[in-house]
Amino acid sequence: KMRKSIIKIIVILLIIGLNWTGLLAVGRTFAYFNDTENASGNSYTAGTLDFYLDSPTDNFVPPEIVLNMKPGDSVIREISVVKEENSFQFQYTAQTVKISGDDDFCNILELEAELEGESKYNGGLMDFNLASSTIISGDGIDDWLFIVRLSVNAPSFLSKTCQIKFVFDGWQTDFPDSYSGFSDQEEIASSFGSAGIKINKIYYDVDDEHGIEIENEWIELYNPTDLPVDVSGWVIRSDNSSDTIPASQLIPPLGFALITGSTTTWDYWDIPNDVVKIVLADGQIGDGLNDNSDILILYDGDEDIEDIIDEVSWGFTDVDWLDFFPEVWAPGAVDVAEGHILGRDPNGFDTDKPSDFKDFGLPEVTVEVPNGGEEWWIGETYTLEWTAINLNGDDNLLSIDIWYSNNSGNSWANIDKGVDNDGEYNWKIPLWLYNENGDIYWVPSSNARIKMVATGPENFMVQSWDMSDEDFCPPINYNLLTSEEIDYLAWLGLIESSTTSPIEEKNNEEKEVDKENTKEEVNEDEITNTDSTETDDIIDNNATETDVIDLTTEIEDDSSLTQEIFEEEPSTFDENGENEGVEETKDSDETKEADIEDVKDTDESVDETNEDTTEEIFEEAESEDLLDEELIEEESSEEEVVDEESPVDEETPVDEEGSAEEEDSTEEDSVEEDEVPADEEDLVALPEDDDFTEDENPGSEDDDGGDSDSAEDDEESEDSEKEII
Repeated sequence: KMRKSIIKIIVILLIIGLNWTGLLAVGRTFAYFNDTENASGNSYTAGTLDFYLDSPTDNFVPPEIVLNMKPGDSVIREISVVKEENSFQFQYTAQTVKISGDDDFCNILELEAELEGESKYNGGLMDFNLASSTIISGDGIDDWLFIVRLSVNAPSFLSKTCQIKFVFDGWQTDFPDSYSGFSDQEEIASSFGSAGIKINKIYYDVDDEHGIEIENEWIELYNPTDLPVDVSGWVIRSDNSSDTIPASQLIPPLGFALITGSTTTWDYWDIPNDVVKIVLADGQIGDGLNDNSDILILYDGDEDIEDIIDEVSWGFTDVDWLDFFPEVWAPGAVDVAEGHILGRDPNGFDTDKPSDFKDFGLPEVTVEVPNGGEEWWIGETYTLEWTAINLNGDDNLLSIDIWYSNNSGNSWANIDKGVDNDGEYNWKIPLWLYNENGDIYWVPSSNARIKMVATGPENFMVQSWDMSDEDFCPPINYNLLTSEEIDYLAWLGLIESSTTSPIEEKNNEEKEVDKENTKEEVNEDEITNTDSTETDDIIDNNATETDVIDLTTEIEDDSSLTQEIFEEEPSTFDENGENEGVEETKDSDETKEADIEDVKDTDESVDETNEDTTEEIFEEAESEDLLDEELIEEESSEEEVVDEESPVDEETPVDEEGSAEEEDSTEEDSVEEDEVPADEEDLVALPEDDDFTEDENPGSEDDDGGDSDSAEDDEESEDSEKEII
C-alpha cells in the first residue's frame, strides 16, 4: 500500500514537472477578437497622378531662324504644363537633356525661362535644372515661356546642330520626391541649328527654252550667314554619284552661288553679277538629276554623315540612297513640272521638312512694242509695251527689268530695273546708256532691240524674259539732244561745240531761193514757206530709212576718228534737206539805216519746242528804190567777206556767191555718191568733226551775212537768235 502511494506521488510529480516545463517555454500569449459587419451601397477607387505638355508650335520660332541661328539671334517657344481632370494635385521640376548635336554649339546657347511672366531661370541651355519644385496652379495649367539666344559675342558656327528635350517630373504634394507615391514624367523635344549653306533651288527638269537635260541643270546655294563662305572642296552628291566643287569665289553673306555642268547655262538666264558661278569639271551634277525622283546631299568635307551640311530629295524615295533619312524625306518634296523650279520659300527656309520646298513656275513674258521695224528718234519719248503673267500669284508681284541692245541682242545695257508690271514704260531715248561695266553704251543703231525680264518675288532665278522679234532703229534728232550729250560729242571731236545744228549747211539752197523770191517780189506767203524751215526738226519724223542711208556718207569723211561706234550709228542727214529743220538767223541789217527799218518790219516767232514752223513776215516795201539800195550795200559787204564762204542771211543778188554755193553743193553730192555704205549696217555713223567747220556751218558765231559796216550789230542780233542744239 505504501508502495502504491509512493508510485502515485512520483507520477503526480512527473506530471507537474512536465507541465511546468511546457509553461516555461511559452513567451507570449495572443488573444483574438473577431467581428464582421456588412454594409451595402459603398464603393472604393484608387487615386491617380497625370499631366501632359502642350505647345502651339513644333519647335522654337521663328522657324527660319531656329535652324539658322547667327550671333545675336533669339527664338522662343511656349510650353504649358496641364493637369488631367482626375489627377491628384502635384508638384514638378524641369530640366534639359541633350539628344544629339555639336557639344560646343549646344553649350554656347543661352536660355531664359519664365513662368506666368516671372523669371525662373537665366543661364546656359544645357545647365537648366529647376532647384526647387513648383506646385501646379489651382486651375491646373502652368504657362512657360522659353527663350533661347545665341550671344552676339558667340564664335561663328557653320551648319552645326543641337537637339535637346525638356523633361518635366511630377509627384504627389505630400511626398518629398518622385520616388514615393504616385508620379508622372513628360518630355518635349526641340532642335536648334547654326546658320549654314542651304540647297536653296534646284532646276532638274530642263525645258527647251533653257537648254538641254544634264548639261544645263543647276543648283542654287544660299548663304544665310553674315560671313562669306568658301565651298571649294565641298562635295555635292546626286543619288550615289558625287562631285567635288572646284576652287571658286567665296559666297558672300546673304549671297548665292549657282552650280551647273556647263557655261552655256548662263546664256539662258539673267544672272546678277554678284552671284558666284561654279561649273563642275565632268559636265554634270552627279550622274545627272533625275526628273522624277532624286536626292541631293551637300558635304563640307569627306562624305561622312557628320559632314552633311544640307539634304533634299523629291518624288518617290529609295531606301538604298546613301545617307538617306527616311524619317525626314519619305516621301520627298513635290516633283515639279518640266521647266519649273523646286525651291525653298522663303530663301533659306529650313525646318527639316519636305514642305520647305515649293513648285515655282516661271513667268510668261512677251515684248509687244517695239517688236521690229519701228523708227524711234533719239531725244523723243516712246512707250514700251509688254505683258507678263505670274504663275505663282498676283501679276503685280512681278518686277520688270528693261534692257536695250544695239547689236540684235549680242550685248545689253540696262534702261531701268524694278519697274512695276503695269505693261507700259515711257522711255525718252538718250544718246547713250551705261553697260554693266560702267562704260558708255551707244543707243543709235539700226540693229536695236528691247528685252523685258520678269522676276518673281520669291527669288531672282524665278524669272523669264523676252526680246523684240526683229530689229528697230533709233536714229539721232540733234535738236533734241541734251546739253550733256552735245558737250560730250564736242569733246570727242564729232561736232563743234558752237554748232547750232550739225546739218545747218544743208539749207543753203533753200535760203538762196528765198533771196531770189524776195528780190523779185516780197511775197508774204513765199517768205513764210521758205523761212518756216528755221525751227524744223533736224530729221523729219516722216523721213524714211532710205533718206537716212543716202545721207550717212556726209558725216563719214574724217578717217582720223577711232570710235568704231560712230561708224555703226544712224545718221540724221537728208540728202535733199527736205526732212531736216534748222534755225536760220534773221536779217542782220535791221539796224543799218532808218529807211531800211521802214522798208520791212520783221515779226519772228521761234518755236523753242521743235515744232515745225517759224514764220517771218515782211511788210511790203514802201519803195523799190530803197530795197535796191539795200541790196547794193549788201553786195558790197558780201564781197569783203567772200573768203569765209558763209551763207548770208539777207536776200542778195550776188551771182558769185550763188555760184560758189552751187559748187559746194556739187562737191557734197559727189562725196555722198562716193561714200554710200555697202550695206545697211554702215549707215549708222554719228557726225564726224571735219564735216562741221565754222566755214561750212551757217549756225556758227562767225557768220555775218550782212553789211560790213554793221558787223557788231549783226553779231548781237545773231547771238540772240541762235540756239545750240
